[in-house]
This record gives sequence, C-alpha cells and structure tokens, in this order.
Amino acid sequence: MMILLRKVFFFIVSPFLLMACATPDEYVEIDGIVSYQTPVSLPDTAILTVKLKDITDRTQPAIILDELNQENASLPARFSFTVPRDAFVEGHMDIIRAYVKYKDKLMFMNVNAVKIDPNSHEPLLIMLEKVSE
Repeated sequence: MMILLRKVFFFIVSPFLLMACATPDEYVEIDGIVSYQTPVSLPDTAILTVKLKDITDRTQPAIILDELNQENASLPARFSFTVPRDAFVEGHMDIIRAYVKYKDKLMFMNVNAVKIDPNSHEPLLIMLEKVSE
C-alpha cells in the first residue's frame, strides 16, 4: 500500500507541485483588443484569427508562437496569449496579425503589423481594415 501511495505522489502530485513553484516570470502575457473603425455586423460563421508570429527570417515562413481562432466572431474582441518567455529571442521581430474570414474569404485584416514588447504590460489595440464585401 505504501509503495502505491509513493507512486501516486510521484506521478500525479509532484508535477502539480513543480508547476506551482514555477515563477511567473517564465511566461509572458500578451493581452489586447481587436476592433475596426467601421462597425458592421459580421455573419454568424465569421472566424476571427489572431496570430503571434516571429518574422525575423524573411527567407523562411513565419514561426507562429501562438494562435487564437474564434468562431461566431463579433468585434471588438479581446485576446490573450500566454507564451513561455524563452520563445522571445532578443533581436527577433515578433508581431501580431489578425484577420476575419467568412466562407474562406478574407473580410478584414490589420494592415500594419503590431510589434510585441514582451516586457510591456500594456494591452494592444489591433485595428482591422475592410478588405472585401
């Protein structure tokens, strides 16, 4: 019985204790709002996508650090990413891209990339512009 309790503690309880001891500085929280200047109602099946990307090497596809897909999108919409701090490499360019699609057709997107400062605690405002009808 004692051996069983030790195994339970080792495999189930100890990982939770280790996670509780992790310092909050190991993760970066990036919060913000996606909105647009011209309010229109979106179709029920519109999908909002927000991506956190590393675009440093322009000869390669961007590295997606985190992504959010929200169905039944309505704007303005809040987003939040929690990313390990070591995912941000000094000297790299990390940005947020956002867009809204309806039936695989791009409706709105942000034209200007929003550069990320992992040390900032200010929420980001991502403004979308209309692409098509």
